[in-house]
Amino acid sequence: MGQDDNLDYQCDQSYWFPFKKKEIMIGCLIAGCTRTLMSRKTYNHIQVVLRLFDVQLPSWKTVQSAKTQLQKLTHCKKYTSLSVIGNPMTTASIQGLLKQELGNPIVAKYLDFYPENSEGENIYKLSQCEKWLHQYPRDLLAQMIRVGDQSFYIYEPAQIIDRNVVVPLYFYNKGNKLRAKVCKLNVLVLPSSLVELSISGDLNFYSSNMKEIMAEEFLKPYHEITFNDGRPLKSICRNELYGKVNSFIE
Repeated sequence: MGQDDNLDYQCDQSYWFPFKKKEIMIGCLIAGCTRTLMSRKTYNHIQVVLRLFDVQLPSWKTVQSAKTQLQKLTHCKKYTSLSVIGNPMTTASIQGLLKQELGNPIVAKYLDFYPENSEGENIYKLSQCEKWLHQYPRDLLAQMIRVGDQSFYIYEPAQIIDRNVVVPLYFYNKGNKLRAKVCKLNVLVLPSSLVELSISGDLNFYSSNMKEIMAEEFLKPYHEITFNDGRPLKSICRNELYGKVNSFIE
């Protein structure tokens, strides 16, 4: 065992970052991963053979420490389980892998973060799927958009440039422009000086009561809207939105 058997593996901003040095990177490449993973016994055998050529590979423990550090740097979790025939298996977290890809500027520019309403023409990618556009449950639809420095969410009242207050139900792309399908917000003033907000409970993407607007038409998000007397809408509606038959939505 050599001096490199340090389990407290520390990597710095060297030329070989995120590896501490070139030898550790070579050791990790030789040890392999997934289907090319080498056993500890075989790695130690290769390490001994290479010493005859004055090539010093890091120890197995150092290689494993380096791999552990890489997992921490990339926030990549791994899960170990047994296959149907009893063999041990290690898999990466799908959520973690997707998170890494979404945060990669080289990859992100090729991804669609909103469904596309192609109106049945020139169909060639999954983001044009009708399910993502409007058939999924509310929690799986596109949830919000950014307009300038403001955020707007589905099923949350928003004021548009004509000063009307609407409720966006769908966000999507159409003609390379971000758009929204919105519906009318009904406001009922209660005797307690509070208000009850409601929308029609039977709306869908193609409903005649839905209106399509451009994302740039949004003016104020929910928390900035005020009632006629100047009171914040958020404080007098109790953060509740009801359907047509008074069924609770949000």
